[in-house]
Amino acid sequence: AWLITGGTNAGIMRLVGDIVGMNSDRFRRIPLIGIATWGCVCDYTDLDVHGGNVYFGKSSSDKKGEAPLEANHTKFIFVDDGTAKKFGGEITFRARLEQAISRGYLESRKILHSSNPHASLSEPSSLQSEYSDAVPVVLLVVEGGPNTVRTIHQAVVENNIPAVLLDGTGRCCDLFAKAFRLYNKYYVELIDETLANVDQSILTKCHNELKSKLREELKNELRGISGARDKPATSNTNASLDDKTDYFELIYECICTRKDFINIISLDPDNPVELNIDLVILQALLNAASANDNSKTDIQKKREQLHLALEWNRVDIVKNYIMKNHRDWEKIDLKELFLLALKRNQIEFVKLFLDHDFSLTDLFRNKNEFLRLYMMDKKETDDFTNYSEDPLRMIYARIIQPLIGDFFQIDNAFSPRQRALNLKSTDKNDGATCRCCGSRHNHTSSDGHQSASLQLA
Repeated sequence: AWLITGGTNAGIMRLVGDIVGMNSDRFRRIPLIGIATWGCVCDYTDLDVHGGNVYFGKSSSDKKGEAPLEANHTKFIFVDDGTAKKFGGEITFRARLEQAISRGYLESRKILHSSNPHASLSEPSSLQSEYSDAVPVVLLVVEGGPNTVRTIHQAVVENNIPAVLLDGTGRCCDLFAKAFRLYNKYYVELIDETLANVDQSILTKCHNELKSKLREELKNELRGISGARDKPATSNTNASLDDKTDYFELIYECICTRKDFINIISLDPDNPVELNIDLVILQALLNAASANDNSKTDIQKKREQLHLALEWNRVDIVKNYIMKNHRDWEKIDLKELFLLALKRNQIEFVKLFLDHDFSLTDLFRNKNEFLRLYMMDKKETDDFTNYSEDPLRMIYARIIQPLIGDFFQIDNAFSPRQRALNLKSTDKNDGATCRCCGSRHNHTSSDGHQSASLQLA
């Protein structure tokens, strides 16, 4: 996964950087990308060096409108909009980048269907070809200010990217959470009762009443998010003299038109619970995928959700959230999902599908489908060729033992006669050059001075 932040050494961006910095595996660095407005970076002119390295050691700044970079980020992208000390210049670019990464993941997903009952994963209609270009993106929001409201609006309304907001962290998140709760409350009170009425003018009047009531309830929070709390109120109570953005309109459009893309997670200090963040993110994607295309049937949506859970290897979510009704299993074609789980060695998913009566007989009625499972890429073929003297042992060592673990002892799988023949074959190859590493095999009898293992020169 890639993590994208504002890149500066402040707030949640600093905390994310600290957490990523704790990663002790230098061979698996977490990509942490910072996207910042060029004119808001401390001493940004010092970074304007071409063809050389720059030592940037500043870690804090008290100046308004600027911030230092967070040192644990692996990459930075600076957006120069010609301004100085004015945050938010990167919002549009960042939204476009996230949209390019997601490639319309939730707006252009294809329906999983194959007209050919014997289609395989190697064919164009497979799951791999349909999903390989689409990358799921989720916006995770902690606290945030006015620019965060704009970022959420860009993601949710314009780019179909779901957002997860942590209520209780302050400012933007708390404002969205309160607006979300009040919207649901007023919607039931003002609109649900009139749905049976076909008069559109009455519905419009109810929507306008809901919107006005919600704006009035949120006026203090709106003034706070725009920095106008301590300034005299005007007719537009959510905008300060410096910022004329109508934040209420942005929030209202998010909730009114993309409610299923807004996910509020409450952090109650009186009832603390451990936050399973990967479950929260996956649930946000599931909610958005279910709500995004009304033309799809419930079964088609569940199949897409199944694939998403398979990608994340979360069989628990399938059991607890997606396929809670046993009848759902009877209606979904699991063939390609089963093959995908089988090829990836996702054992829990294979067991789950088999437990719900997935038919191996029907799957492998076509022998070619069965054979495709054992087709190897060039590297695997070379590995088997290198062990042509004892291919069965290679299969045990490279495939079966890693799946079963230490409970499987390779030597015990051979009879005493087979082990003796294998030992003779090994003695015959003493001094031969190993085709896989170019070194020599040196073996001696048990009386001696060398062990019966492979010694590398």
